[in-house]
Amino acid sequence: MVKYCPQCGAPNQDDAKFCIRCGYKFSQEEKYFSIEIINREDAKKHFYEGNRLSHLGKYAEAVEEYDKALAIDPNFKEAHYNKGLSLQNLKRFEEAIEEYDKTLAIDPYYTDANYSKNLIIKYKKWSKKIN
Repeated sequence: MVKYCPQCGAPNQDDAKFCIRCGYKFSQEEKYFSIEIINREDAKKHFYEGNRLSHLGKYAEAVEEYDKALAIDPNFKEAHYNKGLSLQNLKRFEEAIEEYDKTLAIDPYYTDANYSKNLIIKYKKWSKKIN
């Protein structure tokens, strides 16, 4: 397994006490840094699988994959956003808005999430006027 230096980003052996590039001294807490990278990679795998399923129109299955990604990395804003899109396609609008809000809590400048949320709000107002 590889451990990455938090100071310069250089790859080091997992049992290294110092960074081979910059000499940074690893502490005991940082021995889990490499495990965190693997977990992020696992989250990305679920995220990409969710994207694949979403493109195939399998939105419920995509939501499950995004949930798996978010269980690993709760701050994965793209997974929250894409889960919101899948929920929106399933017409589960309230849940979609919640996911867009979570995306915006992580990144207030994520304009696609703000746009999608406002689109649902406008749709709900418009559908009330028709009914």
